[in-house]
Amino acid sequence: MGFKEWLNDQKKNLGESVDWLSDKIKEQKKNAEESIMKVTNKEFMQAIVAGCALIAAADGNLELSEKEKMVEFMKGSTIMRLYDMSEVVGEFNKYADVVIADYNAGKKECIDAILKVRYSKDETTQVVRFCSIIASADGSVSEKEEAIIKELAVTLELDPKEFGF
Repeated sequence: MGFKEWLNDQKKNLGESVDWLSDKIKEQKKNAEESIMKVTNKEFMQAIVAGCALIAAADGNLELSEKEKMVEFMKGSTIMRLYDMSEVVGEFNKYADVVIADYNAGKKECIDAILKVRYSKDETTQVVRFCSIIASADGSVSEKEEAIIKELAVTLELDPKEFGF
């Protein structure tokens, strides 16, 4: 192997090393951003979970099978996958238990959690959209679920029509 071949081989190896390093830096950046989102958007996660608890308990009771279905839905959600799933499930159970124990007090607690994200139109839109998806997950939206979604939209200064209501 002559000098030119050796030099070209070294450039190629250096290029591959730079590409590998660049990929690793991008991966670390993505992981860091996701970690930061988990911490900084905990209120966003709680707002979504609180909304889901309201929707799940719209008929006045929440069966274990409904809770399990809701948890499975959250586990499959792109948004919720950013968070520690045991924390998501714990938060959902906390809000669901309060809503079931005393609907009015629980509803107030859920709405208070949702209102913590009211200054971000993107987050409020996502919360109501997520609740709409949950409400229609069984193929239909009950009148009570629809009323909750409309109330959330209006409370968050959003147009219920944006969500099909």
